[in-house]
Amino acid sequence: MAIEREPGELSATGSVNGGWGSDWQAGRRGLERQHQMINSVVLSGRIGKDLEVKTTPSGVPVLTFGLAVTRPQSSESRQAGEDPVTDWFNCVIWRGLANYVGTHGKKGGRVEVRGRLQSRKYTGQDGTERSVVEVLVEDATVIDYKEWEGAG
Repeated sequence: MAIEREPGELSATGSVNGGWGSDWQAGRRGLERQHQMINSVVLSGRIGKDLEVKTTPSGVPVLTFGLAVTRPQSSESRQAGEDPVTDWFNCVIWRGLANYVGTHGKKGGRVEVRGRLQSRKYTGQDGTERSVVEVLVEDATVIDYKEWEGAG
């Protein structure tokens, strides 16, 4: 004998008027949510060059710079006198945030950036096609301010 339920009423297994198929579909939707693609980056490092905010032809400020991030070193490698390894990341910042970092950041100063990775292709001056992966910065915190120089 089938158990009658009102439309929208949950069964004992949590499905809505659909039995096994609905349970499977709900499980599949949950699995899809668990496996969403994520493109998120958080880096803390040192600015690799003097900063210069440029302006696009349409008047939008943009700042590009290399960010040096030193990898953590094991105590064994430190004791052995091994040099730490530094990774370099190309960062791109737009609009008001570009002005903020360009004004307060300095070469060698520490900065934390949060954003996403972006890849693009371009043709170099020698005519060869090149590709680059950059950090498109959405938020940044300048840790070492220019104004702090000489203070203390």
